Amino acid sequence: MPILSLQRVHAGYRTDTPVIRGVDLAVEAGEFVGLIGPNGCGKSTLIRSITGVIPVLTGRVLLDGHPTTAMTRRALARLLAVVPQESGNSFAFTVHQIVLMGRHPYLGRFRGPQRADLEAVDQAMVLTGTRQLAQRSITELSGGERQRVIIARALAQQPRVLLLDEPTNHLDIPAREA
Repeated sequence: MPILSLQRVHAGYRTDTPVIRGVDLAVEAGEFVGLIGPNGCGKSTLIRSITGVIPVLTGRVLLDGHPTTAMTRRALARLLAVVPQESGNSFAFTVHQIVLMGRHPYLGRFRGPQRADLEAVDQAMVLTGTRQLAQRSITELSGGERQRVIIARALAQQPRVLLLDEPTNHLDIPAREA
């Protein structure tokens, strides 16, 4: 069974004008899939429809065999993480705090991060080369450093599906190759 399945998905920002029409897709666990197309063709719209940010007008999105429309946001966030094209972080959170935000789906209402949460954050920061930035404010970082932090936040979520919308945006050549 595919980990992510789209069945005849039509989606868009207005109900009378779908941007994407009739998309069928099946992605198996461990598989890498790339969407290629010109600017404005609907790649980001497709990602937004998978995550529920914009409504699927017709068709179904299944994650681990379950319709995403039947999932709570917390349950969806435990299975799916997104790295958007742009991430506006205007508050002066530290890098560590930003990456720790990826653990939100696992935290209880009045419970702080546990050892497993901190280990997931540390591992994500090591993988993205952002550990040395942990105590710096996100507002002090370059565009490429910010992008690596946002990727670390998504990895800290430990999702089964990771959606990357132009993940190399703002990264210099050595960081793109890493």
